[in-house]
Amino acid sequence: MRKIIIIGGGISGLSCGVYLRHNGFDVTIIEKNPNVGGFCTGWLRQGRYIDGCIHWLTGSKKGKTCNHIWKSIGAFKDEKELIQLDTWGNFYYEDIVVPFLRDYKKAEQIWLSIAPEDKRQIKRFFKMVRGFMNVELPMDKAPYDLSLKQYLKVGLSVLRHPSYLFTMKMNTDKYSLKFKNPAIRYAIKNAQPGPGNLFSMIYSYATVASGDGGVPKGASVGLSNSILEKYLSLGGKLITSKEVKDIVIEDKMAKGVILNTGDIISCDFLVSATDPYFTLHNLLHEKYKEKGLLYRLIRPK
Repeated sequence: MRKIIIIGGGISGLSCGVYLRHNGFDVTIIEKNPNVGGFCTGWLRQGRYIDGCIHWLTGSKKGKTCNHIWKSIGAFKDEKELIQLDTWGNFYYEDIVVPFLRDYKKAEQIWLSIAPEDKRQIKRFFKMVRGFMNVELPMDKAPYDLSLKQYLKVGLSVLRHPSYLFTMKMNTDKYSLKFKNPAIRYAIKNAQPGPGNLFSMIYSYATVASGDGGVPKGASVGLSNSILEKYLSLGGKLITSKEVKDIVIEDKMAKGVILNTGDIISCDFLVSATDPYFTLHNLLHEKYKEKGLLYRLIRPK
C-alpha cells in the first residue's frame, strides 16, 4: 500500500486524507498543533464560546453541489444537523439597525422604512440579491475541467443576471456612495470593507438568503471534529503537537519529512496542506520555485 504524508490538519488536509483513504492509500496527517482544524476552530473565554471561522457554510442546502462534498467528508450527515441563521449580519449606525435578514423580502421593507429616499437603489440592490440566489457556480470542478456544455450553462445563467459583471468591477466603498442615507451607506460599506468587491458581498448574502448558509452544530470546532472522526473511522493516522521542519528530497522526489523532534518519517508521496509560502520558503528552502504561485504570494501592492 502506497504511503502518503499530509502536512497540516486543517480542513484541506483532513478532506484530502478522507479522499485518499477512500482510494486505498496509507495516510498519515501531521499537525503541529494539539488540535486539528487549522483556522476552522474556536475557543472558550470567560465562559463564552468564540467561533473563529464559520459564519455560514456555503453549499449546505440539499441539492447543491457542495452539499454532496460536505457529506462525503463527514462534515455533516443530514441537513437537520445545521442551524439556519436568521440574519447574515446587522450593522449599527448610531441608533439605527440595518439588517441583512435571511428573509430578504422583510429586510428590503426595513431598508425602505429607514431610507425612503433611496427606494430606487434599494430595489436594485435586492433585485441583485435575488438574481444571485438563482446562479450556482460549479464548485466540484476546476475551471479547466469544465466541459463546453458546463461552460455554456454557467455563461447563460450569468448573462441572465447582468449585475454579475457590474458587481465584479465595483467595490463596496464606491457602491455605497449611490445611497443617500448614511445608515444604509454605512452598512453596505462595512459589509465588505476596503477594496473588497461588491460581488463577494452580495454573493455571500444571497447564499444565506437562499437557505444555503447553514451552520453545523458545534460550529467550527464541531465541523473539524466531524471530518476528523470520518478520517479516523476510515483508518487514517494522525500525529499532533509535532511540527515538520524539513522535507526529505531524493532524486528531486519528496520521500519523507523531518520533525522538530528529529524523527524522520518516510513516504511514497507527500501532500503539503499548509501555507504555500511556508512550504516553498521554509520546507523546500526556495529550491523549487513556482513563479506563478510566488507572484500571487509576494507580488507588490
